Amino acid sequence: MTNIFHRYAVGHNLTLALPKDNLFYGWPHARSSAAISGSVEHVGGLKPPYDVLCSGHLIYDRNGIEQVVPGAQYITSLRDPISHFVSSWNHWHVGDHIIEGGGPKNIDIRTFATNPGTSLSVYSYVYSG
Repeated sequence: MTNIFHRYAVGHNLTLALPKDNLFYGWPHARSSAAISGSVEHVGGLKPPYDVLCSGHLIYDRNGIEQVVPGAQYITSLRDPISHFVSSWNHWHVGDHIIEGGGPKNIDIRTFATNPGTSLSVYSYVYSG
């Protein structure tokens, strides 16, 4: 989807906000408005405001988005939460991070989903910065 919107923007001579790391806007610290605007790569010296900010990975923060794309229209697509959870668990190796952070040594996705409180605080600490 992101690629389609990017091609549309280029084809219509619109300015694109692109993330510095080529994937995420402000993650994992997107709880502040400055995190989104601070994660935009200023390609060719272009600076906000941009016409399009499109990403497969963005935590919604209206103030942060408004700093980059004022008056934006919003479009989103949502994944099935169960398949997204399983995919994220596997892709990001969540169990390994929990174990490395001092969490339970026998953590697996089913154990975590049944009682996330036993290891969520460890996982949150690992990614809090």
